[in-house]
Amino acid sequence: MKSKAHLRSKMAGLSAAAWLTVAAVPTGVCLAGGTKAVHAAEEVGLSREEAVKKAAELANIPETLVLQGADVIQDSDGQVWHLRWESGQIGKEGWSSLSVEIDAKTGSLLDYQFRRKTKQESSEKSAVDDQTALDKVYAFLDKAVSAEERKKLSRPNEYGQHYAYVYDASRQRAYTFTRVENGIPFLENGIRIILSPEGDIRHFQRLWDDVSLPDAKGVIGEEAAAQLLASQAKPGLAIVDLFSLMSGWGFEYESFDREPYLPVFLYQQDDAQMVDAISGKLLNGRGEADAKEFVPAALGETVRKGDANHRISREEARKLADEWTKKIAGPQSDAYRPANEEERKENQDGMPVQFWIYKYELPGQNGKQGSTLQVVITDRGELFDFRWVIADMRTADGIVGSGAVQRSAPALTAEQAKERAISFVRKNFPDRLGEIYLDRLVSVENEKYTFFFGWMKEGVPVLHDRFRLTVNAATGTVEMLDGFRLDRLQIELPSAKLDPAAAHQVVQANQKLMLTYFLPEGSAKEKKNPRLVYRYVGDKGVVDAVTGKWIHLDRSSEMNQKQRATKE
Repeated sequence: MKSKAHLRSKMAGLSAAAWLTVAAVPTGVCLAGGTKAVHAAEEVGLSREEAVKKAAELANIPETLVLQGADVIQDSDGQVWHLRWESGQIGKEGWSSLSVEIDAKTGSLLDYQFRRKTKQESSEKSAVDDQTALDKVYAFLDKAVSAEERKKLSRPNEYGQHYAYVYDASRQRAYTFTRVENGIPFLENGIRIILSPEGDIRHFQRLWDDVSLPDAKGVIGEEAAAQLLASQAKPGLAIVDLFSLMSGWGFEYESFDREPYLPVFLYQQDDAQMVDAISGKLLNGRGEADAKEFVPAALGETVRKGDANHRISREEARKLADEWTKKIAGPQSDAYRPANEEERKENQDGMPVQFWIYKYELPGQNGKQGSTLQVVITDRGELFDFRWVIADMRTADGIVGSGAVQRSAPALTAEQAKERAISFVRKNFPDRLGEIYLDRLVSVENEKYTFFFGWMKEGVPVLHDRFRLTVNAATGTVEMLDGFRLDRLQIELPSAKLDPAAAHQVVQANQKLMLTYFLPEGSAKEKKNPRLVYRYVGDKGVVDAVTGKWIHLDRSSEMNQKQRATKE
């Protein structure tokens, strides 16, 4: 069976809103992640009719659902049939959708998602009991998974609940069936299923890599691995938006009534957290040995001391936008003229925010398209983002037209571009340098470097909270700022009372050290092979840095644990 890179890419940061459907794509169109819709003449394996029949065998497709799309998509591992049925109007009562992904060569079901819009759903937690729910799940597995693969599946949630999507754990049930080979769990492979309160399959996901697995002969002992982890594993301290880490929410959950930001200890990709079972070396979350530890360092010491309730008027925002235009465009700013002004109101993480979007234009020359600069100012007086689109008006001798930007000669190196980004932050946000650090992440595309900056509070990084700056290496200009943090971390947070060693002990108490297969993440061009590692296995969670309590990141996992404890 093939490894499906497009399925893995869908797991990262995907919310319930992204569950809807897989949209039909015209053939020959390139998609994100290196996939491509192929023409019928290029199809292999299952025909269109066979793929539709295969989907119909898995579920009774209501007559009201109409087939809206059937395309073969070429990804890095092979060809996949994307089928989509739909009825009604999206977002309206009575709307429903079914999307199915089938391996075009083997006929294996890769992904199955059913969605529907009804009246306000019942508050009842479920219409079926636990055993009936499991019977329905196993009945679906019998149809969707080969007998050979079913023999290699663990008991449901035996190695923890690893469902990555957001679902309502107070009403729906989530099941993770881990692939087990030679008695060793392969956590990155397996089957994941969501069951609706009515006992219907809402989502099925298959992750199964056709790769050679390493021989377990000669592995080091578990005790040696445990000692190494106890002495050198260091979970990192971070401030987290707890809800953003959760997958299974219970919407009656008491945490919704309290501040979601918490200081916690958790293992991130840069932290040492596994042991190579063959070499005995300590590994980080990417499976790297002897990797240089990344320690976030603030760009300075200044911290903004502002009034969280302060608001500015539209006229004040316009003046700020004019000032930012001068800072961004420099000498060319005088040639830019106001072109458009727009007002928006949004709610971000429970905070009402008002934006004013200002667009400035530099007319083109000789019939060519001009340049534009868009600046977004919030009602707190913050520059939220800007985007500078500079028209290419270079002449044969390399000189650009009036008001545009000259090409650097030579183009900036990666290090020079990084210094340009840091310089921009230092110059324009001098009162916040003690809250900002340069992350190690960087992306490069078409002579443009995008650098990511993280936020800190009292020296502790705020997890997943970043903004980015894009530097055009050809012109040397900073062309984009995106995702600048609104000042919502003025809340008082308690200081951590645990150290990394104590936090590791909490992890030990809630997870079990096991020998497992581990598949490091890699790009489509850089495929990596599974390795044997010792790591802590179990339900996802983090350690409260103040109380030392284990916080489950999947509500159903917490409820299941309480039920097991009650029975014992």
